[in-house]
Amino acid sequence: EVLRTWKMGGKVYMAAYAGGELVQYDPSEHPHFPENPRVVADPPGGMRPVASADDGRHLYYASNAGYGKLGCSLTKYDTKTGIAIYHENPLGDQAIPSLVHDSVTGLLLCGTTYDADCRSCPPTSDRCYLARIGRKNAKNRSPKEGDLKVRKTALAPLGTRSARVEGPMGKGRWLCRFNSEEWGQKWASVDFQKLKDVGKEELQDFPAGYLDLRYAGRVGHFVLRFEDRLELWDMAKGRCLKLLVKIGPRHPMSKFWVIGRSIYYRRK
Repeated sequence: EVLRTWKMGGKVYMAAYAGGELVQYDPSEHPHFPENPRVVADPPGGMRPVASADDGRHLYYASNAGYGKLGCSLTKYDTKTGIAIYHENPLGDQAIPSLVHDSVTGLLLCGTTYDADCRSCPPTSDRCYLARIGRKNAKNRSPKEGDLKVRKTALAPLGTRSARVEGPMGKGRWLCRFNSEEWGQKWASVDFQKLKDVGKEELQDFPAGYLDLRYAGRVGHFVLRFEDRLELWDMAKGRCLKLLVKIGPRHPMSKFWVIGRSIYYRRK
């Protein structure tokens, strides 16, 4: 079951459940597994790929640990050299459901959850984190030990069950979403250059009727999903820029994706 995909250098890369393997497919050649596609990375302890990023050369993805286990496995794969490195449980018993690459610093930014995959075992903590991972300016070289090292962590607000880094807001700040059984979804603009614990007083409400969001590819701009529509918002200024898609009540939307300048969505 393929859960994360990339298209880079004329090749297609796919990270799959249930072993977290990364496979490379060359569409110019005849498909004949296991030669094409072929497995190029196999993270220890990985099961379900849930978060991914890239810097144009390297692929990064986080895979949840197997059922009944806490933690995750983080993978970095170099599409130029074919070298893969791994870091099993980089944040202890935390899993990483959100992963982005900061093109300014070259670091990975992530949010965590204390839950196991499908909540298949009890957590050992009631706190989640935001984190910086990796080495600065590592884009143009082969992976090395320490490239997946956790450099800095900060606590998400108390009550958070899952923290996500969604997109840049400018000047080192990123929109982070905090999911909670107590308050639903709230967000904050977090300075990752001076990363520190996020307090409840920093949380902001999403617009009324909001259900989900995706980064729109421009600093501060996000596509927000409501029950019957998609809207483009400038979250830095807190205002709607325009209506993008109107959905009729007979065909409600279940999920949507922003890829480049296009929006794709799936109806229920």
